[in-house]
Amino acid sequence: MAEKNSAPEQQDISEILRVRREKLSALQSEGRDPFQETKFTVSRHAQEIKDQFDALEGTEVTIAGRLMSKRGMGKVSFCDLQDKSGRIQLYARKDEMDEEEYNRFRKFDIGDIVGVKGEVFRTQRGEMSVRAGTITLLSKSLLPLPEKFHGLTDKETRYRQRYVDLIVNPEVRRNFEVRSAFVKYLRRFLDERGYMEVETPVLNTISGGATARPFITHHNTLDIDMYMRIATELPLKRLIVGGMERVYEVGRIFRNEGMDTRHNPEFTTVELYEAYADFNDMMDLFEALLSGAARHLDALEFSYALYMTAAVVGPGLCAVYAIACATLVWSYLYNSRAVGLMHTLPVDRTCLFVTSVLSGLAMMLIPYAVVGALTCLIALVFGFFDFTAACFTVIAGADTSSFHTAIAPVRDSSQFR
Repeated sequence: MAEKNSAPEQQDISEILRVRREKLSALQSEGRDPFQETKFTVSRHAQEIKDQFDALEGTEVTIAGRLMSKRGMGKVSFCDLQDKSGRIQLYARKDEMDEEEYNRFRKFDIGDIVGVKGEVFRTQRGEMSVRAGTITLLSKSLLPLPEKFHGLTDKETRYRQRYVDLIVNPEVRRNFEVRSAFVKYLRRFLDERGYMEVETPVLNTISGGATARPFITHHNTLDIDMYMRIATELPLKRLIVGGMERVYEVGRIFRNEGMDTRHNPEFTTVELYEAYADFNDMMDLFEALLSGAARHLDALEFSYALYMTAAVVGPGLCAVYAIACATLVWSYLYNSRAVGLMHTLPVDRTCLFVTSVLSGLAMMLIPYAVVGALTCLIALVFGFFDFTAACFTVIAGADTSSFHTAIAPVRDSSQFR
């Protein structure tokens, strides 16, 4: 049955591809090759026009992006144009444009990239739009986009054709933006603390620094096999030996092992080394990094989302969550009894680890107020040790200095060795 259904689909795609190539050939024969359009000046983006609509209404703007939909009603056409910031509606009217240009525009396909020059206005239905004066075809889309109702849902296609995923699912862009912002913050965080960023060799004569199967390549000039690095550890430690007291590298690692949607044979790591410091200093550094990144990347939106979820479920859950948050912040910053309780309870390291993992997963994976309250109670019973504190710090964005003062005697006790 699947084979019978796939045949017409393949035929449809072939037919669409043939028609679009014919359109491209016709444009090229007319001297309007879209791939020769190498520059278009953009003055505004879609979201910017919406945010500043009152100030921009009636003014002329230039905007560029991909056509995501087309709707025609006689002499008037409506389109949705998508750029990096979002979507905005285009309004094209035959008697307000050059007739020949309007007829060319009517032949454009969904997926084409266009540049538009026009006036910002609001339609009779109140939709913020751009009244097109001229529309320039900047790039011709030869393959159709996934149909809009089902979208792109196949994981294999989404990961292999990330560009299509970005076109059809704009929310995926958030992953790239958050990663870029975090890497920038990471570099600034370490630079401000006296760490120097370095670059170390990717090709090595030995595979060291970790236990993993390496990728092997051949150096033609030296006529030797070399290994793509599986860790940055050894070269960074050699720099410490050489007298560079604080170094780090944000670098690419290659491991010739299993893979899935969340594990890639090549990935990015940050590895840092500091002379005259121990694991306590690294713990402090990591906690400060997480809490600072949470505040910098607006992680409080996560806590707000939990609060709103509770509000939808019911006023009772909302109240419980608010009380839990207040209890968390109060005990986290001021209460010493919860920490002092550690000295009287027979709690071993395994129990602390299991409790921290369960409480962290509950707060992060199950967005309900009751779970948040139970997590707070569990943390109060067993004390605010470092791992749980890190989880709560990411969510609450709280300062950890007062916590360190209280937890230091517990952390340094024999229970943690």
